[in-house]
Amino acid sequence: MNFISLVLRKAGFRVLPAASGEAALKLCQDGAESLDLALLDIVMPVMDGPQLCTRLRQLYPNLRVLFISGFSEEEISRRCDGAPGAADFIKKPFTATDLLERVKRLIERPVTHVV
Repeated sequence: MNFISLVLRKAGFRVLPAASGEAALKLCQDGAESLDLALLDIVMPVMDGPQLCTRLRQLYPNLRVLFISGFSEEEISRRCDGAPGAADFIKKPFTATDLLERVKRLIERPVTHVV
């Protein structure tokens, strides 16, 4: 189990890990799971984070998204077609405390704020 899954599970969150964007999309399509938040790396095998975000929001229009990356916010904005408000961002490396604070803040954010 990776660091993110371990931290989130210990905090009481249900985690659905996937090894790639394609695997995550299949998991959501097949399982009809309810999702509150997706944590997506900008760079992933087969389908990158911004592409997966678009596809997941077709299934879950109000899905909150937290992008994770070692890239700068400017690079993420470029890779996300200049739409920085479409999701939140946390830069690697981060601590368990940083991750939990960001996740809790996003989960508590009213759905009307999701773009």
